[in-house]
Amino acid sequence: MDWKQTGGHPLDRDLEMSATHGKDVAELLHAWSIVHTQSIDVLSRFTESDLDRLFTEDGLTIPFVLHYCAQHLAFHAGQLVLLRKWFEPSFQLYKDKV
Repeated sequence: MDWKQTGGHPLDRDLEMSATHGKDVAELLHAWSIVHTQSIDVLSRFTESDLDRLFTEDGLTIPFVLHYCAQHLAFHAGQLVLLRKWFEPSFQLYKDKV
């Protein structure tokens, strides 16, 4: 496992891939809730001065990384919608049938 320190807490980067079998809907929703809560907690700790900082190894700004993460999350959310439509073709995310 690849352990990293993030905000003083150990983070197992492979943990998201380790619980893929035998989970029911309630457990999956609970896992999503934990990830969402932790993500909001981390985001809330950024300050205005943080947003101006660069990652020295790549020259990337924190806002760039945050936007990239949001796009990545949106990509996976789209995959979930596509999967739902596969199992239930009549599923609609928007009432106006966008």
